[in-house]
Amino acid sequence: MNDNETKKFIFLTWALHQFIQEFSYSLTNEPKIKVKQLYNRFSKKMPGGKDFNISNQVTSILFLWGSVALPKETFFENIPPIIFQDLSNIWGKWTIKTWELSHNETSKDLKSFVRHMRNSINHGRFSTDNDLNYTFEDKRNDKINFCVNADYDSIIQFSKSLCDGFMINKWSK
Repeated sequence: MNDNETKKFIFLTWALHQFIQEFSYSLTNEPKIKVKQLYNRFSKKMPGGKDFNISNQVTSILFLWGSVALPKETFFENIPPIIFQDLSNIWGKWTIKTWELSHNETSKDLKSFVRHMRNSINHGRFSTDNDLNYTFEDKRNDKINFCVNADYDSIIQFSKSLCDGFMINKWSK
């Protein structure tokens, strides 16, 4: 990520934190408030009165961090050897630009994909644009060995599907 992307992520993280605090407060202290009213009131508080879209870059990266990066050590061995292409559509639509197997991998399976995604997320080797399209990269010896593209909906679907696998052992179509 470049400096501008980092600043945007920090702002969106701050705004998401503010929104969750206000939402939590309203649940307790304003039980009759409608979600739309809460959202409109919150948006007016944003710098410049900007609308706050909860479906943003930070939301999707937080979902990925929670489903890919954080559980890696705990759940990684539970991921079955399913060929990643066999999971297309239910796991989101991904454009694979580069995917080289490492020395201990034998196939382009879900476990390999998750490992590369984990490296990309944890090392900040991803970018996004205003249309919520993402690029994730992994490197070995300063050479890109994994590069994929996906849109916001695919990121959310992938994260949900991975959580389904970890939590209810639902890994396939």
